[in-house]
Amino acid sequence: MSKLTTFLVISGAVVLGLMAAAGTLIQAATGHIDTGGHKLIGVGQMGVVSYSDTVDSIQIQVTRWRDTEFIITNPNCDESLTIEWLALIAGDEVCCDWNGGGPCWKAGEIVWEAPPDGAVIPYQLGPHQVWHINIAELMSWVEGEHTPEEFAEKCELGKYTLEVTWSGAYYSGWTGWSRTRRPLAGWQRENCWSSYTYPKSSPVLGFATSEAEMKLYPDRGSIW
Repeated sequence: MSKLTTFLVISGAVVLGLMAAAGTLIQAATGHIDTGGHKLIGVGQMGVVSYSDTVDSIQIQVTRWRDTEFIITNPNCDESLTIEWLALIAGDEVCCDWNGGGPCWKAGEIVWEAPPDGAVIPYQLGPHQVWHINIAELMSWVEGEHTPEEFAEKCELGKYTLEVTWSGAYYSGWTGWSRTRRPLAGWQRENCWSSYTYPKSSPVLGFATSEAEMKLYPDRGSIW
């Protein structure tokens, strides 16, 4: 074997070794930051807050519970879209009170993230299929010991980001989204239950809801 041939063989082996190592690192670095794909992002609140207020010189106790539902659909008529990864991220510092002590998260900290399981989180959404989940439902499913109602009633009112990484539609920085495969679409609906307690009277209950569209961001690699 000539010196040139030996050099080429060794060089090829080194390159293949580096590629394998890089592939291992990419595989190991799973998470909402490293997982490639388009992202559908929503922001909502979940938890409880209590405070005193004065109405017509009368002091009342106000309690508000909030939970946000994310409703996601595949708008295509004949193509499926794949869900790659989900992440729930704390938007501010928040704690849950489980008998005097519970989990706490700082702003920007991951509450939970994982790929779909095929049961609670579908692997794919078929044509016009709709999937929805509340923040309290998601946290209850992850934690496994407390109900969604307990999360809504025991956690401090906090803000959260739901990040859904998905694939199946083509995007170009020059032409935008492909007309043959439409991008994943989503809405967020925040529900608020209120209790107003006046002196010597039963609590007065109230309910309100608001909706907003989730934001869509194409894969960074498809911008150009």
